[in-house]
Amino acid sequence: MTRCSFEGCDNLYLPCSRLTFFNLPKDPTRRDVWVANSGNRRLMWEYLKNKNVRRLFCENHFRKQHKKCQFNRTTLHREAIPDPYDKDLAEAFIRKGEEGVLLWEEENAKEEVPVAIVAPRNHEEDENLIEIQQLDDLTEHGEDTEYEVLEDEDTVAMQTVNKLIRTYTARKGRQKHPTEQIETPPDMSPEWEASQEADVVFEFTTASQQQTSSVQEEDRCFVLSLLEPLRKLTPEQRAVAKVNILKYLLELEVGKKTATL
Repeated sequence: MTRCSFEGCDNLYLPCSRLTFFNLPKDPTRRDVWVANSGNRRLMWEYLKNKNVRRLFCENHFRKQHKKCQFNRTTLHREAIPDPYDKDLAEAFIRKGEEGVLLWEEENAKEEVPVAIVAPRNHEEDENLIEIQQLDDLTEHGEDTEYEVLEDEDTVAMQTVNKLIRTYTARKGRQKHPTEQIETPPDMSPEWEASQEADVVFEFTTASQQQTSSVQEEDRCFVLSLLEPLRKLTPEQRAVAKVNILKYLLELEVGKKTATL
């Protein structure tokens, strides 16, 4: 089976393959670039001996903007070239041919692989590095980071106040409301008494729901009116204001008469 000629690529050409394979172009200049960018030194030697050598390249080595997909067929633009496997090797092959490839091999053979020295980990130094990195990130982001932090604080404040409103409404709904005792004339039947009690319960439930809805809408409008003044404060002032508002509401809830805002 024919394999992709790009260095390190194991894709095989199959009749029903999902990948599209392309032959070397006929243009000599582009043909040289394709072979040079492949990083396949064996192909380079063969190409230097025979310029008409035939090889296949799969579509994975070309940029998206150089490919055009139509239905199940993929085509390349006229000037498309594969991404270079190694830029230094490609330039050496284009400039000096076989001599350039040999020089590239000698230079890479002389390179020493650095030995990594593993030292004992110092957790305190790691924590300091993490804090420094976080400060650097905040400095790089600048005003955008501050804007995101302010938006998060406003969202948390809105969620907290909404939670207090829901808690207050739920507690108010659980309170036991006194019911008026209706004196039933002795000549009234049990069916009439039951219907009257049902009407009273329905009217009371409807009134409670309307009152609860209006209270929630009023509280929501009040909360929204607080957001604009809070945005104008500094982060420290905003935090103090939130704490004072919540403290004042809690003191009122527990029945403290000397509650001050």
